[in-house]
Amino acid sequence: MVSGPRGAGPTPRQRRAVATRRRLYEAAMAEYARVGLEAARVEDIVAAAEVSWGTFFHYFPAKEDVLLDAAAAIPGFGRPVLLVWGEECGFFPMSHARRLASDFPDATLVPVPGAKTWVPVDNPAAVAEAIGTFVPTSVP
Repeated sequence: MVSGPRGAGPTPRQRRAVATRRRLYEAAMAEYARVGLEAARVEDIVAAAEVSWGTFFHYFPAKEDVLLDAAAAIPGFGRPVLLVWGEECGFFPMSHARRLASDFPDATLVPVPGAKTWVPVDNPAAVAEAIGTFVPTSVP
């Protein structure tokens, strides 16, 4: 069997890896939409994607990390983005916020002390202030 020159495109193994990661992502997003992030179970995600637990954790260190995959499409977004993040969020720590902010070409990250997952409920004044500061600088 003769193969093409190196660098001619992805290998079959690379194509399978991309397809597997995509199946996991789609299964996880469907599960999050169905039951929410907190109630989502890796066993249901891997069953829907038809892969093993080990395969899931090969691609994603934790179920929350699947959401960060969505950030891969963000660099071409082209608009200013405001991320108002609860510093005490148990689901998505500040490290996730910093990583997401770094994926957007023009992001402003506003950490809110004492706020958890639902920042507008935990500290509506901080959210209003962040939006008030952000909007005049981001609207042409």
